[in-house]
Amino acid sequence: MTLLRILLSHRVFVFPVMLSTCLFVTAVSCGPSSSVGEDKDDSGVTTDGTLSDSTVEVDAYVDPNVDNDGDGYTPAQGDCDDNDPEVYPGAPIVCGDGKDNNCNGFTDSAEPDNDSDGYPPCRNGEVYDCNDNDPNIHPGMEEIPGDGIDNNCDGTVDGDYDGDGWTVEDGDCDDNDPEIYPGAPINCYDGKDNNCNGFTDEEEPDMDGDGYGPCEGDCDDTDPNVGPHT
Repeated sequence: MTLLRILLSHRVFVFPVMLSTCLFVTAVSCGPSSSVGEDKDDSGVTTDGTLSDSTVEVDAYVDPNVDNDGDGYTPAQGDCDDNDPEVYPGAPIVCGDGKDNNCNGFTDSAEPDNDSDGYPPCRNGEVYDCNDNDPNIHPGMEEIPGDGIDNNCDGTVDGDYDGDGWTVEDGDCDDNDPEIYPGAPINCYDGKDNNCNGFTDEEEPDMDGDGYGPCEGDCDDTDPNVGPHT
């Protein structure tokens, strides 16, 4: 036996159907359109503007005022990746890591030429301009002896300009004079700190403790048994 009941006030059709000892109730809502939209792009919204049964993932709330990676910058202060302590505003650029280290919107070879010297900080994933804040430092720049700076970005702070085998980085206190370098023979009459120990001529200390310095007649100031006293 079938009972049809129409509830026009609620626009709901209810069809109680008696089959054996079971009762089945089917409800159909009558909207303005009889067609049902589809969620074709898995966005959670169907083509007719209603919500689908698809699960919509919602990111957890992140407090922009909390420094999660401990680099001293919060998202509110411009940290563009607060899960990476090597990424924050003003961070050193690491060429080849694929990260926007300083949060300026660029990575690696796309980094702009900050000092406008014609050389960007990175090229082909490697360091190019080793100091992109100074237009006087870049590949091909002439080295300035003794300034303690790698002017041409070749990886060496100053070169061996006097050809004595020592650079300023190695301890050469005058890289324009080939007679001056660490361990050089002492010339007692030239007024130079030949061996870069901080002393000149008669000021040279008595290294072997025999009472005579190298400029006081000791011809071998490394042997206490050699000197004017023997």
